[in-house]
Amino acid sequence: MEKHLAGLGEVGARFLRWAEHDPGVRAILLLGSQARGDSDEWSDLDFTVVVVDKTRYISDVNWLDNCGTVLVSHTERTDVGGHIERRVVFEDGTDASFCLVGREWLECATREQDTLTLLGKGARILLDKDGGLLEVLAAVQSRPPTVCNEAQFINLVSRYWYEALWTAKRLRRGELLKGVISCNGTMKLLFFRLMTWHRPSPNSLDTSFARCEREDAWRILLEDTRNFERSSRIVAAHFGHKHPDTSRVVALIATLWTER
Repeated sequence: MEKHLAGLGEVGARFLRWAEHDPGVRAILLLGSQARGDSDEWSDLDFTVVVVDKTRYISDVNWLDNCGTVLVSHTERTDVGGHIERRVVFEDGTDASFCLVGREWLECATREQDTLTLLGKGARILLDKDGGLLEVLAAVQSRPPTVCNEAQFINLVSRYWYEALWTAKRLRRGELLKGVISCNGTMKLLFFRLMTWHRPSPNSLDTSFARCEREDAWRILLEDTRNFERSSRIVAAHFGHKHPDTSRVVALIATLWTER
């Protein structure tokens, strides 16, 4: 047990010692920079916690008192898998995330490429009472290199241009905040996902974020869409994928910009 406590701080150490004796907790994975060993003073604690009864740990937060004094706590859905994650800030400033999953996750995780990709970025077993995590990490090690098939590529490109047109309409209508949030958030994340498959150049993701100003939002939207169009065609050529015809969407966005 003691060897697993390195780098966890007081909150992580108390959590692990408590979980070892709680029969409802079956396994714990540490994810991210803490698992990779390149964390710094600003890094959070990111746990995936396999439990017998998810409802108990989601609805009853008293178990968090075993980790430390809670300042704020809330739940949200994870980007990968859509699981319930409880995010907590403790009295000493430690930021910790507890992704709560049932034991069925141990089997599903070995077949879910998005989950395997996430774990491949850094995962360390802290607790494994039933031995199930060994199989999951074995699947991570044996997975093929991350590539996109044509259907995934077309779906991402289509989704990006849908979001770009939606953003342009919001800006044209005068809904500045919605447009800026989409431009700086969803569109950037989709672009980043494209670059995880293949980055045409080291500067492919060099981009600016829009200020909450009408003309600046339009400027960033047009710059980002041009950059995405160029990069996505390079990625399509790299994998030999068909690229969707985006010319009409590009024209619609240009018309909205001209009429602004």
